[in-house]
Amino acid sequence: MSDTQIANPYTRHDYELLKTAQRKLHDLLPIIDKCKKCGIPCSDYESSREGMLEALLALEEEFFTPPPTK
Repeated sequence: MSDTQIANPYTRHDYELLKTAQRKLHDLLPIIDKCKKCGIPCSDYESSREGMLEALLALEEEFFTPPPTK
């Protein structure tokens, strides 16, 4: 490892947690849709969900591509 490279601090378990969080955020979509049909304002929830998903995708791209093996 050169002086400019930094070891990836994340493990395979961290990768699995990231993927679980992404799935949970995806699973919120039908719930948000149902709430909207009931007249519940959901724009704050939608934007929060989208922000979290974007952050997880950025982490995945930076630290989990390719996924850790250990």
